[in-house]
Amino acid sequence: MGIVVTVVIAAFLAFVAYTVSEGGPSARPKTVTVKPDAAQDYGPLSDAIRRVAEGGTVQLGAGTYDLGDRQLVITRSVRLVGAGPEETEVVGSAKESALVVRAADFSAEGISFVKSGSTNGGALAVTHGTLQMTRCRFTGSSGDKQWSYASLWIKGDAQATVRECTADDGDSGIDASGDSSVTMESTQCNSNRVSGVAVYGNAEAIMRSCTCAGNADYGVTVSEHARVKIQGGRFSNNKTGVWIEHGKSARIERCKFNSNQRRGVMVAGGTNVVILESTFVGNGNGIEVFGGQRVALLTNRCERNRETGITVAGGDHVRVEWNRCNRNGDRHTGGICVNRRGHPRLLNNTCNNNLGYGILFRDRASGEARENYCSRNRWGIIINDRAHPKLRGNDCEFNSKGNIETYRGG
Repeated sequence: MGIVVTVVIAAFLAFVAYTVSEGGPSARPKTVTVKPDAAQDYGPLSDAIRRVAEGGTVQLGAGTYDLGDRQLVITRSVRLVGAGPEETEVVGSAKESALVVRAADFSAEGISFVKSGSTNGGALAVTHGTLQMTRCRFTGSSGDKQWSYASLWIKGDAQATVRECTADDGDSGIDASGDSSVTMESTQCNSNRVSGVAVYGNAEAIMRSCTCAGNADYGVTVSEHARVKIQGGRFSNNKTGVWIEHGKSARIERCKFNSNQRRGVMVAGGTNVVILESTFVGNGNGIEVFGGQRVALLTNRCERNRETGITVAGGDHVRVEWNRCNRNGDRHTGGICVNRRGHPRLLNNTCNNNLGYGILFRDRASGEARENYCSRNRWGIIINDRAHPKLRGNDCEFNSKGNIETYRGG
């Protein structure tokens, strides 16, 4: 009898060990597969997220997962994997955001997140934790005249990485606000009704090899106390490629700005703004500086812009050095224009073959122009109105109307 009892107990313990290790009734499964119909493992998407193990994977088959008008809030660490953004869609029409993530660790791959319906809101909002998005699409955010929404909104203290994703057809593609941080790599934010990317609050954004094209107003906006670093980006066919209104720091390097309607970059404010080794071709204006402190425009190429290559109309401690501003403007515009109360230091810039001037100082502009080379423009350097810059060591030659000219009252 004792032998039988011992065998029964041993068999029971072996069964329990088996069910736990194999993900049986004593453990949550590490992977759950769902499909957008009745033939699925654990019912709807929200149920699958509840049933999977913490940190586990929910595998979404091809099709549309409709959340309706109820907001889905994810508070558990989970990974969602779709069949590709063209094949797998998560769609919702809830106000504010169709899907909200407040998990310690959340990731998604190969999924389109879509905001449907006419209510104000976006597709996905992340308010806390660490987010990783790969090969996803965010689309369809909508707002009103007072408020715009992003298709992907990263806020609170969330930390996000967004790789090879697309954000389009919304008010804004991707927003970062609060104390959040986001790193974007090889991501496209195109054809949005306001901006491709907006960074504000105390947020920090790093953008590497990203594209912002065809947005109605801005490729990227930077405001409040935000910090932004943009490397190797492409900005085209927006009204303005990058608009820096305020911010603690902004650095743009090795980027391309083409065919933006009004300007490639506008610096209206902010501190510690650096634009470095970037090209500005075929925009309304290349770079405009109207405000800010400690602004440096260094070794950029501004060519064939319809108005000016570089305009400085304000700001403190503005340095414009080693830039090439060639073939810009019409008969009345040209390479570098310093107007209003601009007072930059222009050093070692090359301004050649502009249709109007190489360098112009006008209005109450001041500052310094030193060791610049201006050749084959209509005018080399013009000092007009009440401007009073300091000129030293500039080389101006072969300009058809004059090399260095001063006009008062005209």
